[in-house]
Amino acid sequence: PDKNAGQYVKRGHFDDESECAYMGLVSFALAGYRPLAMGIFLLMFTPLCMKWGIQEGISVNTVLMTHILAEGSMGMADIANEALLLIVGTGVGVVLNLYIPGSATAIRSAQGETEETSISLLSRMASELGTPGENGEQLDGRGFQALEQALGQGERRAYEGMENSLLADTRYYLAYMGLRKNQFAILCRMRDCFSRMESTPDQALVVADLLQSVSGSFHERNNALGLLDELEQVKLQMKAQPLPVRRQEFESRALLYLGLLELEQFLVLKREFVDGLTQHDIRSFW
Repeated sequence: PDKNAGQYVKRGHFDDESECAYMGLVSFALAGYRPLAMGIFLLMFTPLCMKWGIQEGISVNTVLMTHILAEGSMGMADIANEALLLIVGTGVGVVLNLYIPGSATAIRSAQGETEETSISLLSRMASELGTPGENGEQLDGRGFQALEQALGQGERRAYEGMENSLLADTRYYLAYMGLRKNQFAILCRMRDCFSRMESTPDQALVVADLLQSVSGSFHERNNALGLLDELEQVKLQMKAQPLPVRRQEFESRALLYLGLLELEQFLVLKREFVDGLTQHDIRSFW
């Protein structure tokens, strides 16, 4: 398959064919040219492929060994024939990878869906926090489930793009999906903090405005520096407020502040992601 061919070339693991030949010789020497020899071969070869991270080599080499089993001999001519089959198959796969359209469009679509769902969740969270009990829009789990599914689909497409692209570097998409997955976990913790508040402190309005600012500027190219400055101002305002008198208010303000700290980490992750990009990444993917 073209996927295996692309990985063989990109990872440079043609040398596992020699290990395959050695193990095949051992297996057929122990069990003869019988199905038992294939079992012995797989018991030896599969763990090594898993250890070296070349799982795609298992199916390829197993097919080659079945040819030897059917031939009933393993001379130099047989080994050379299988090597030529591998080269031809890999070459065809490489050529197909060069001409088959890439998956960037599908990955971009998954990115767009992820960002739209995240924006919706942030906006709803801000609305619920700013006008509790009045907007009629509760933060149920459906939006979070939709975001989790979109992230999973985007990550799968990013991996498929990496495995089926010989010349293109798609690591950016994997890093981006990793960022959004980490931010999703933070959003879940923020929801838990806000939902546990038994009352709504006055400071919740300021945090709600900040959440609206985040949702309004939530996109791939935002480095979050301005939002972090805005968040720091909110923290200073909250610290300048008089301490609560009642226990319920104290606990609610503590949960609100904890949610604010989670939002800060949410933005820090984005800043670190942007800081880690190279000029090549910015030119190629932005």
